[in-house]
Amino acid sequence: MKVWMTGLHGIKRTAGLAQMMSVDIGRELGFNEIGIYCTGPNFEEPEDQLRARISGTLSAVESNDVVVLQLPSWNTSKFDMELAKGVKRRMNSAHVVIFIHDIGPYMFGHWDELDEWIQIYNQAEVLIVPNHVMKEHLIAHGCTVKKFVYHYVWDNPTDIIELQQPLHEMKKLVQFPSDPNKFQFANSWPSHDIPLHYYSKDQSSNPNLIQHHPLPNEELMLKMHKIGGYGVLWEPPEMKLYWKMNSSMKFGTYLSAGLPILVHQGIAQQEIVSEYHLGKVIETEDEAVDFIDHTTEDEYLELADNVNKMGKLTRNGYFLKQALMEAVYRVFN
Repeated sequence: MKVWMTGLHGIKRTAGLAQMMSVDIGRELGFNEIGIYCTGPNFEEPEDQLRARISGTLSAVESNDVVVLQLPSWNTSKFDMELAKGVKRRMNSAHVVIFIHDIGPYMFGHWDELDEWIQIYNQAEVLIVPNHVMKEHLIAHGCTVKKFVYHYVWDNPTDIIELQQPLHEMKKLVQFPSDPNKFQFANSWPSHDIPLHYYSKDQSSNPNLIQHHPLPNEELMLKMHKIGGYGVLWEPPEMKLYWKMNSSMKFGTYLSAGLPILVHQGIAQQEIVSEYHLGKVIETEDEAVDFIDHTTEDEYLELADNVNKMGKLTRNGYFLKQALMEAVYRVFN
């Protein structure tokens, strides 16, 4: 019996990073990669050609193997359905685990387009989901899968020595590794004395923001560690349902970089932040500024020490290793 995991090629943004990071962690557990190329959501091909392509992709799968599908593949939903069905078509005794990274339509506020994805998820014996909120949501919308495994936190593995030590100095600033023009809270950040550092090629007209150009993943974490301060997770109200049930890669990046975290109330990771004292759950930008302004050096260093302890786990891929091993175990038990 072998364990396989799909890995997405041909895409460089966060989605591609998450998939290949997962493949690398899977390799440490003895998983084998099934490479998939991202042709994009608008690429259509005749059904017989699609089926033949997927048949070739899955040609190494043998009897009783476990295949972990990282979905979405960022191809068409038709492709993902054929991929899920193709495992059993290739070898009826093989087992399908679906690792849900995102619910595609929900990322864009299309709340009424879940049905076709439920049909895809129902091809699995085990679903890996971020938390119980997504599990209950899927079941309420027709998911018939009986076995669920939780993947609470995205890891961000790294061997960089400098990241192994907690931050030793409080700096009154916030970091956000994204384009502020896509996030209204960032573009309207209210404090000049407590600036928001962002990482994007696009400029902002807000004088309270400090621009840095995008960096590769490990370089980004090292720079964020050197700059210090806090990381922030924030989503607009209309996306709260999505982020209540989903997991942000920024969260794992902040942990691996050693930054205490300000998390917008209602986002899934707020429970972890509160329980393990990793930062502060906030409702408004002004509340975030007030918290930073009134936090003492000792209080900040205690948060940073707590983050570093959790960061030791994300820097070593602990959360995904745990989820993957449990998923394979649940296939047979």
